[in-house]
Amino acid sequence: MKFLGVPAILLLLLIVCGGHGGVKACEETIDLGNGQCYLAACRSACKGKRGVRADGRCKFVDTCVCKYPCINKLE
Repeated sequence: MKFLGVPAILLLLLIVCGGHGGVKACEETIDLGNGQCYLAACRSACKGKRGVRADGRCKFVDTCVCKYPCINKLE
């Protein structure tokens, strides 16, 4: 098992988020409200299944919940 690169990042997310019952918010789950995320993905993010990075792209964050309410300008 590698501890450098992507595996280390995933491990860090697991340590930061996984040990709190999936209720601790992570930076990766902040929705900037810039309309660059699909509506369904934004709703999922609020359930802790998908988050939004600073570049506006969606990514899976299985153990975290949204720090802020999701915003989508298409709604």
